[in-house]
Amino acid sequence: MAAKKRTNGECLAQAYAVLGVTPVDVSLVPRIEHLFRGLGGKQKVFEYLAGSEEKEARAIVELRAKVTPDQARVLPFEAFCVAAGVTTKRMIGLIQEEVFAQSRVAAGILKDSSIPDIVKVTVRQAKTIAGTQEKRMLLQSGGVLPLPKTTIMPVYGTMNVDQRQQMQVNQVAVLPPVEHTVQRLSDRFNERNPTTMLALPEPDDEDDEGEEDEPPE
Repeated sequence: MAAKKRTNGECLAQAYAVLGVTPVDVSLVPRIEHLFRGLGGKQKVFEYLAGSEEKEARAIVELRAKVTPDQARVLPFEAFCVAAGVTTKRMIGLIQEEVFAQSRVAAGILKDSSIPDIVKVTVRQAKTIAGTQEKRMLLQSGGVLPLPKTTIMPVYGTMNVDQRQQMQVNQVAVLPPVEHTVQRLSDRFNERNPTTMLALPEPDDEDDEGEEDEPPE
């Protein structure tokens, strides 16, 4: 066990010398290597960065090629960031972008590769008595049966045109005129508070006229 520790220490010292950094330099930057556990470890992160076109990621990959596998295993990932002059915050952002991009491509490849199996199952089901829908789908895809005019073509990712139009229709709200809203609120308020609104007496026109006809004293 002691010999193994000395070997790791020697590899680590040699790796620092190859990169031209010191443990003190590495200790001054934020740590991010512990975030790689969910991605499969540091080696998997290097594989993701190898597919990136960003210059910072390319610099990390080039530094990784300068050390041996044993040295890269014991060397903290932050040491590569320091040697490349890249902040760990910037590097974690590049890793996230590349993981997302490559995961989407991998999902698309997996989906395309599974289409033959799906077609085989569909054909097998179409040969049965209950496979009416499968028969229709296969004949329409081959041009034997015409497609209905209401056929929905999948676009915009996983959402089709009809769904987008329906969402747009549902999101449109037609508001009544402001006068109707104010009148409705006023009527509701009067129903709940009938005593708050009292009718004012109408002015006496005769008294007003009489007062105006009296001659001044």
